Amino acid sequence: MIFIGGLQKSSTFIKISCSFFGSPLSGAILLLPFLFYNFPTSLPSLSSWINLIVLVIAYTAVAQLIYFRLIERVGATKATSVTFIIPIFGLVWENLFSNENIELQTVIATAIILFCTSLTIGLIKSKKSP
Repeated sequence: MIFIGGLQKSSTFIKISCSFFGSPLSGAILLLPFLFYNFPTSLPSLSSWINLIVLVIAYTAVAQLIYFRLIERVGATKATSVTFIIPIFGLVWENLFSNENIELQTVIATAIILFCTSLTIGLIKSKKSP
């Protein structure tokens, strides 16, 4: 147990906080060389920088906190299944905001993703061979 700011924290907190800060930091370090390759001719405006900071801090950080809490509550296998569903939400938002048509191939692929996700998290039980 570790005491931080008068609160007692377990070693799980340390592991989660390392992943929480390590993931975006390693992503930024890996993408840094591409910044110099594709350096913009003019710097973005102040409002663009503010929007970027809000996206990073408010949305990404909060989403990661929720995701790590989900891992803690339901386990890694079930929490990982959330990532399988992200493309489906992308299609829904694309249809709602861009008015793009969803084709039959997309519906079939979505059904396959949902079926496999259901198998993974145990909503559908597979028959065991004798």
